[in-house]
Amino acid sequence: MQIAYDKKLHLAAGFIVGFIGGFLVAFAAATNKVTHPWAILLPAALVGGVLGRVAGVLKEKYDAKHPETHTVDPLDIKFTMYGGVPGGFCGGVLGVLLFL
Repeated sequence: MQIAYDKKLHLAAGFIVGFIGGFLVAFAAATNKVTHPWAILLPAALVGGVLGRVAGVLKEKYDAKHPETHTVDPLDIKFTMYGGVPGGFCGGVLGVLLFL
């Protein structure tokens, strides 16, 4: 199965947004003395997915406002979210390694 270049960019953007969110979740959890890694990693992945979805929706709203140069595609939201979940998990892993 071939994935379109645009979808790969959405995956990458979602991963970056999710990574930052997951890292911040790990930092906040470590600051509040949470010591079990899974108590950090699962919320980090969830936050990454939510932030990826939000980023995807905002990007599609931007596309809708600029139809002369951008195309609205609902699949872009999903691909951005799909990148956010592993990004959040990886950001959480880095945070656990650094802060615990």
